[in-house]
Amino acid sequence: MSAVLGYIISIILYNYMNYFTFSQFVFITTTVALILLSITITLKPSSGRGKFPTLKLDQKITWIFPLLAFFAILCEIYYYGYLGILSIAIMIFVFIVLSMTNQRTSAIFIAFSVLSVLIAVLYEMYEPIFGADTWRFATLARQLIERGKLNDVTISEGSYPFPLLSILFSIYAIIAQVDVVWSNVAAGFTYLLLLSIWIYVLGKRFDSELAHLCVLLAFSANFLVVWSTGIIPQAYALLQALPLIFLDLNPIILIVTSIVLIMGHGGLGLWVIGVLVFLTIVKKVFRVRDEVIKLSFTKVIIALLSFLIITTYTTLLAALRGGILYALNVLQAFIYGEKLYVFPIMQQAPVTSILWAIPIAIISILAFIVLMESNSTLMKLFTILSLTGLTLAFASMITGEVLLDIPRYIGIPSVAALTLISVKGLRILLNHGRFGALYAFFLILLAFTSSIFAGTLMPENSYTSNSYTPWALSGLLKYSEANELDSLANLLYSGNYIVDWRAAAYLMYNYVWIEQGFKGFYYNYYPKDGITLMYAGSYGFVADLGLLKTYNATLIFRYSAIEMFGAYSQDLISYIKSLGICDSNEDLAIVYNSKNIYVLGYQ
Repeated sequence: MSAVLGYIISIILYNYMNYFTFSQFVFITTTVALILLSITITLKPSSGRGKFPTLKLDQKITWIFPLLAFFAILCEIYYYGYLGILSIAIMIFVFIVLSMTNQRTSAIFIAFSVLSVLIAVLYEMYEPIFGADTWRFATLARQLIERGKLNDVTISEGSYPFPLLSILFSIYAIIAQVDVVWSNVAAGFTYLLLLSIWIYVLGKRFDSELAHLCVLLAFSANFLVVWSTGIIPQAYALLQALPLIFLDLNPIILIVTSIVLIMGHGGLGLWVIGVLVFLTIVKKVFRVRDEVIKLSFTKVIIALLSFLIITTYTTLLAALRGGILYALNVLQAFIYGEKLYVFPIMQQAPVTSILWAIPIAIISILAFIVLMESNSTLMKLFTILSLTGLTLAFASMITGEVLLDIPRYIGIPSVAALTLISVKGLRILLNHGRFGALYAFFLILLAFTSSIFAGTLMPENSYTSNSYTPWALSGLLKYSEANELDSLANLLYSGNYIVDWRAAAYLMYNYVWIEQGFKGFYYNYYPKDGITLMYAGSYGFVADLGLLKTYNATLIFRYSAIEMFGAYSQDLISYIKSLGICDSNEDLAIVYNSKNIYVLGYQ
């Protein structure tokens, strides 16, 4: 009944208040339809323990899958220069077979290997590090190596008073004798491996037979996987948070893990403390006995003391205070129907852009089934807590609050927690007979298919919705473009430059001595005074012809950045495309032109 009522409200908001975009409305419609179907199935009496469809395959056969994926991806790259339908088909086939294999433990390592192969091949085409913030951490790591002292670096961030991730990058770079860029790559693969191991180990505590499906569902959630191509502090802290919450650890390990977690990312550390406090209250009030909350009070004390000590002697508390206020603003804006944007120019994404969110919706639906059917008070309350965190993350995307990336701060741990809970939902469906088992398999199939066709890890694939998928790897910087930017960088003079954030982050890295400007869409070079890079596509900053004139800026435009959703307005893209036919207008002049890059400036 609540699902139907919520859907009616969403129809009113969409039709009469223009609160949702069409793609968001389609996503809500799909989610509600799946919820109603789930309710229909679970209303029927349980018919006993069901079985998920299984294939009996020899382990040697399944280990061929990474090689099969590697050669398929490599062939498409070699012949077409980008990924195509063959890569999509291979990835879907492999993940469906792995979900049905009887070799459950090996399935998670094979899935990890397949994803690693996909990512590794991309590093042969594009400049490593695919994120935005990650370049900043790599730049800081490079400064640490060259200057040797934390006090001497020119990049500082109140949220990270002790830049643990950058320090790890620099340590690995020194030991392995590689550039810090490749330290980031190694850290990304490590994150993906440890994430799969932790989810599998913890998933076995919820259901030992279906734990491998936990990992596969996590891999279908591109929101969790994409950070392997550009690891961020939130992803690093998640690896500390999962064992801290769910495992009975030695007190010494608890102390070390708590300190590392909070230093890694204070916001996620605060989320963990909140979860532990919640579990402790549940334990005391409802007198629940469970292995998960056995040491919850001890964990709260250790984590809280670590948090208080660190925030007392650093700038972390001030950063978190601002973050909490922004979170409250997001919630208020969502309730009152407000939309908050830094810049008013917003582009409409096609309906296929919702594909990235379908796996997360399926994970949430499975958790919703647990909420309805579980007899465990602890499980129900923990599910409500995790769904609340995900709802807040979704609300921030609806309102367009871009000053604090709540989907990453709260969304990442919430999705990870719901992934663990989802295995219980699969078990409940399997216990409702053959139709329940088929529906469970359908949800898994839908999650895999949506994830692959979303194209988050498949740049330039014309069969996916890559360009419009949040956090997608669109507009990646190719090696040829990087070489050209190296040459252009030496020609820069004082002034404002609008550059897509991928190219701008690369330029920032190559000017190591950098003075940080406003957190978000621009950075100032130092000691080359007067040069400011403005990041198109970052924090809602969409570049258009009007902004070029407003800031008297020079535009460094990469052709491959056209597919970056939210970087350039359509009028600017149309103007660039027309330059081959028409002369530039009386104000704009073509400063530089090649097959990769245009440089336009006002005369």
